[in-house]
Amino acid sequence: MAKPSDEQQRALAGLLGLGSHSARKSHYPELAARLDELEAERNRYKWLFENAVHGIFQASLLEGMRAANPALARMLGYDDPQEVLFSLVDLASNLFVGGAKELAGIGEILKTERSLHGYETQLRRKDGSSLDVLMNLLLKPDQEGLVEGFVADITERKLAQQRLQQLNDELEQRVTARTDELLEANRNLQQQITQRKQIAQALRDAGTLPRRPIAARTNTSPPPATTCCNRSTLLGC
Repeated sequence: MAKPSDEQQRALAGLLGLGSHSARKSHYPELAARLDELEAERNRYKWLFENAVHGIFQASLLEGMRAANPALARMLGYDDPQEVLFSLVDLASNLFVGGAKELAGIGEILKTERSLHGYETQLRRKDGSSLDVLMNLLLKPDQEGLVEGFVADITERKLAQQRLQQLNDELEQRVTARTDELLEANRNLQQQITQRKQIAQALRDAGTLPRRPIAARTNTSPPPATTCCNRSTLLGC
């Protein structure tokens, strides 16, 4: 078999990017730099995913969890994210307390709105207890049925709201009780006043109440001039 000529070898090396003057070889440093940038960006997002305070997951509404970060695993009471993936294949039965009905409602909203923000719900933990969470869900446009979710544990906020509501209820009960006491005291006072008026009227009608003195009712004293005249007459004036 004939060996390729030097010219053919140079042409082949050029096509493969191995030639000394190859245009493809001139792009290698730029391509390598771009790959380094992509790798650094990937590592940065991976670090954020693994060290985020809130739970992050990717799941199919029909096939279950695809990815979960350590924060979500801790929230749900699992030892590690891999256990989450193996355990939460059926989201309706194993994750959402509302079951299939709730999951179907979420799916309908995502089909029309493509996202669901500020969704408060309860998730089922590994031990069967429920967890109050706030979720933001995004439907990936390039993969139908694949959802990315961000989960915040709002248990403490819920407890604080319940405590505040309890204090408000207790305060309202105290105000209501005090108002009833004041109304009852006012009714008793009105009854006492009415009874005293009735007793006073009955005594007057029976004539046992003392009358006001006549002098106090009408003034019968003679005028001063007449009194002087009468005194003069008596003295023989």
